[in-house]
Amino acid sequence: MFVLSAVEFGKLVGGSWTAIDQITDWRISPNLAPLIVSGGSKIDPKFIANIDQAPAISFSTTAMKVAMDKVGLDGLELDSGDTPEQDAAILWFRRRAHGGKWASGNTAIKVTINMGLVYMQPTEARLGQPATIGYAIQSVYDGSNDPIVVEKETAYSLNGTPATEAYWTVGKGYVNGQVLERIQSFRFDPQIELRLAREAGAIWPIEAALKSRKPFWEWETENLQVFDSADGGADLALGVGGIKINTGSGVTRAFLQKVDEGGKLVGETVAGGGEAVHIEFEVFEGTVGPGDVAGSHQQDGTMPVRVTPSDDDSNAVVVIDTADEIATT
Repeated sequence: MFVLSAVEFGKLVGGSWTAIDQITDWRISPNLAPLIVSGGSKIDPKFIANIDQAPAISFSTTAMKVAMDKVGLDGLELDSGDTPEQDAAILWFRRRAHGGKWASGNTAIKVTINMGLVYMQPTEARLGQPATIGYAIQSVYDGSNDPIVVEKETAYSLNGTPATEAYWTVGKGYVNGQVLERIQSFRFDPQIELRLAREAGAIWPIEAALKSRKPFWEWETENLQVFDSADGGADLALGVGGIKINTGSGVTRAFLQKVDEGGKLVGETVAGGGEAVHIEFEVFEGTVGPGDVAGSHQQDGTMPVRVTPSDDDSNAVVVIDTADEIATT
């Protein structure tokens, strides 16, 4: 019985490490693509071989700030054999002890990715629940090691120190400076597609790069009045066709609000020289539009509001700040 305890990114030779814990789920995908051939009069396979494979790992965590500060929207290159050395990734699987908690001694499983690309997956938050962010690690062949190196019966010994536990939940949202009321959930999806390069003589990819990115975020709101077509009034109005993001009218931002340990929610703004601790997503160009408005008998209707950004040639397509106030300025 094993549990993924932490994911680390850092340099194998004398480098600093970022340890990400608070793992909520994970998956190792071997992604085998076998060649299966039936020959002659055979109806059953006669020949099987593995001729293509692109192993990948995915995980989600509630350690939002630590993860997003290390791996942003542009991803993180892994290449421990490069000059100068780039990061590697290590995943630590800890073994449970029969009749106890954790097994001692050389009982852990250590998984190392020497070369590859780490990139964002969706961020999700809902009222009353902690926000999570997902990541994928696409491994590639570095010329000597397997894309994913697995070592069993090793000592559990993190290279870095996980940050103090912290959590965030869904916060306020603004469109062109106007607040979107009654938000129930938030989801940010980077929609990243990779380009994997291959060459003859190897079944594994040798390079991974970002091919395309079509990010969006979506709020779910119970405020169906934003379906109003009277754009330009005091209240947010999207109409059926949606509206254009207009920075001249105000900001378009989504927030994740930090949860106060032992308390409730951390205040929206900083007072008395305090530290800004909320997470902000901001876009400067694009559109905002409604999705399907739906409900059922004796159940309140909800509506998704989607923000679809475009590149304004000045800022990142989505600017993410992990230490901000909840404000429109």
